[in-house]
Amino acid sequence: MASLFKRGKSWYVKYYSNGKPVRKAVCRDKKTAGEYKAHLEVQLARMSFGLPVEKYSWQKFIEKYLAYSKVEKRIRTTVLDSKAIQLFANFAQPQTTGDLNRERLEEWKAHRLKEVSPTTVNIELRHLKACFHKAVEWGIMDQRQFAGVKQLKQLKKLPRFLSKEEIKKLSETMPIRWWRMFYTMICTGLRLGEFLHLKWSQINWGRKVIILQSDHEWAPKDNELREIPLHPNLEQMLWQMNKEAGNPRDGYIFHDGNITPTLIRRIERKFQAYRKKAGIEKCRIHDLRHTFASHLVMSGADLLTVRDLLGHSSVKTTEIYAHLSPSHRQQAVERLDFGTQFRTQHTFILPVIASLSSSGLLAQLAEQATLNR
Repeated sequence: MASLFKRGKSWYVKYYSNGKPVRKAVCRDKKTAGEYKAHLEVQLARMSFGLPVEKYSWQKFIEKYLAYSKVEKRIRTTVLDSKAIQLFANFAQPQTTGDLNRERLEEWKAHRLKEVSPTTVNIELRHLKACFHKAVEWGIMDQRQFAGVKQLKQLKKLPRFLSKEEIKKLSETMPIRWWRMFYTMICTGLRLGEFLHLKWSQINWGRKVIILQSDHEWAPKDNELREIPLHPNLEQMLWQMNKEAGNPRDGYIFHDGNITPTLIRRIERKFQAYRKKAGIEKCRIHDLRHTFASHLVMSGADLLTVRDLLGHSSVKTTEIYAHLSPSHRQQAVERLDFGTQFRTQHTFILPVIASLSSSGLLAQLAEQATLNR
C-alpha cells in the first residue's frame, strides 16, 4: 500500500489517498522511515475498511510535530505553529488526535474571533490545518475530522504605502542611523526578517545586486534564491557605510548579529515613534515593502517583475498592486480593433466639424436652429 524511496539524503514515502498519489518526506534515517511506513499502512488499511483511525496521544503528536517543524521550517514559523496549537489546545483540551472534529474547530474560530481580528484567526487556522494535514500523512488522523473548515471571509484592503512626500518627511525626522535602515527596506522591499539577516557578503558590488539565499545560520522564506538590484542612491549609502565600518567583507550590516525579539520590538517602536513625529498616518514596517512594490508598479514595472523582486511564490499575491497601474489597462483596451466602421466616420466627421467651426458657419446653424423651434 505504501513504498519508500530515497531522494538526496532524505527518505520519502509514496502512497495513494482518495485515488491520488501522495509523496512525502519522512526523515533521513531508513529504519525510522520503515517504521513510519508500516504504521501508515495500518492506518490506511483501517480507513479503507471504514474503521476509525487509531487514536494517538495528543501530547505525543504535538511534540512530534513541533520537532518536525523545528527541522523543516523557519524559526518564526515554528513559533507561530506552537502558538496556534497551544491556543487551540487550551480551548478544546483534546486528549487524543481522535478528539478533533469540525464542530470543535468552528467553536474555536468563533471563540478566537471575540479576542482577535479575522486576519489573526485565519493565520492561526492555517497553521493548525498544516499540523492536521501532517497528522493525516503520518496516519494518526483522518482528514474527514477537519475537512470543510474554511477561513473567515475578510474585506479586501488596498495595501498601505508611503507617498514620496511621506518618505521625505521620514527622512527629515529620523536620525541618519535609523533612516539608513528604513531607507534600505524602502529601496529593496525586504521582509523584516530578510533585512535583519542582511550581511555584507550578500552584496555583489560588481553586479550591483543584493543576493538573498540560505546559509548555515538562516534561510529566507521557502528557501528561495533571489536577487534585488541596488538602487544607485542605496548603493552609494551602503558603500559609505561599508567604508565607515572598515570595509568588512562579512558580518551583519545593521547590527552586531544578536537577533532577538527585543531587537525586533525596538526597531518597530522606533519606526512608530518617528512616523508619529513626522505626522504620518498609521502604517507598519511591513508597509515599507508595500511602498517598494507600489512605486515600482506606478513607475511602469510589470507584475511579473515585481513578483520576482518581492519573492512571491505566485503572481496572485502580487496582484494586490494591479490597481496602481490603470494606464496599462487603458492601453490594453485601446489596442482592440474590431473593424474600421467608427474610425471611418470619425475620420470624416471631425474635419468637417472643424471646418464649420473655423468659418463661423457652425454658430450660424446653431442660431438658425434656435429660431426655428
